[in-house]
Amino acid sequence: MSALEVGAVEQLSLTVSEATLDAFAAFCGDTNPLHMDGTFAAAHGFATRVSHGAILVAAISALIGTKLPGPGALWRRLQIDWTAPVFPGDTVSLSALVKRVSGVDGSAQLAITGENQNGLTVLRATAVVGLVDGKGSSDSISSPSADGASVAGRGHTGGVVLVSGASRGIGAAIAEKLAAAGHRVLCGYHRSHDAVAAVVSRIEQRGGSALPVVLDVSDLGVAAEQIDDLRRSQGSLVGVVHAATPDLPFEKAAEADWTHVDGLLRAYVGWGLLAAQRVVADAAGREGRVVFIGTSYLHGPPPPKMLAYVTAKSALWGLTKALAAEFGSKGTTVNMVSPSMVQTDLVRHLSERHLLAEARKSATRTLTTADDVAALVGFLFSEAAQQITGAEMPCAGGAVMP
Repeated sequence: MSALEVGAVEQLSLTVSEATLDAFAAFCGDTNPLHMDGTFAAAHGFATRVSHGAILVAAISALIGTKLPGPGALWRRLQIDWTAPVFPGDTVSLSALVKRVSGVDGSAQLAITGENQNGLTVLRATAVVGLVDGKGSSDSISSPSADGASVAGRGHTGGVVLVSGASRGIGAAIAEKLAAAGHRVLCGYHRSHDAVAAVVSRIEQRGGSALPVVLDVSDLGVAAEQIDDLRRSQGSLVGVVHAATPDLPFEKAAEADWTHVDGLLRAYVGWGLLAAQRVVADAAGREGRVVFIGTSYLHGPPPPKMLAYVTAKSALWGLTKALAAEFGSKGTTVNMVSPSMVQTDLVRHLSERHLLAEARKSATRTLTTADDVAALVGFLFSEAAQQITGAEMPCAGGAVMP
């Protein structure tokens, strides 16, 4: 069995005989005369009986199940192009090459080719398989759901993901979404232990895996130690979502205090940089995911008294682009999700009348919910989003249209 890393190769050979065709037909009931009758096959342009294609599919199954990834591997998808027929007496050599290993959804993509004894390619295939213990950054196999996301069974995981600000609001919704998709979620919080314990309890009741972890996003020296301690104790990070925010200063621009701006820059940009650097280091050629939570206030004139917040989030968008440009070649995507006003503690000072007025600004005439934001983050963690990086995605019901 090869180590499961990009570039790993394994091979398997199968000689197809007439007895093989007879036994397979008896097993599955496919007695198509093209496979069973040499005279019929000759009348249709073939020198002799043509092998059932499924016989080679079975050989691919043996290659995946015994060699690469090996025992316990679970198929998710198989696409085959048949390029030449196989006849009794042919020996087909199958070769599987690991093209991609994803800790994000717990899978590996294999490129498979089959050649006969004359060097003629008879098939090309792409297989996506679930990973098993020790072969990737997953702890165990994650099964795919109908929408392409991983599904968490008890003890199943798509890899370790750190979510800051996971004790309530948007961060809590994201933690629950990613846990439902099969990830083991480290739910970061600062002081709200009871709140984060409730989030973890909900995740575990639904069969997911989560752990509350203390994070200080404002002190970067402490933050680096905390993240590295988690990597040592909980395993490599395949992703991070930065949703935490300190208490915000609401002050007029003419009275703005630079220390408030500097504090938010450390909390958003500084902590985001530290966490993203750890993800790309841990991914080591496998897929990683970084998602920063921005704000729709990046578009158009922002509201008054939010200079520090809008300035720091704008800098975080700059960090997103810079990291995406350099981390893409290493297999890690970096994106920003920018919600409009969501009913969280951040806007607890606003009246119902103000919230209603905000809802009317959107095309949908509704406020964005924490679950709306979590759904978009969940998509960015899915296999379907592997080509999306350096994107800033408003989640605002059309309140902004950049």
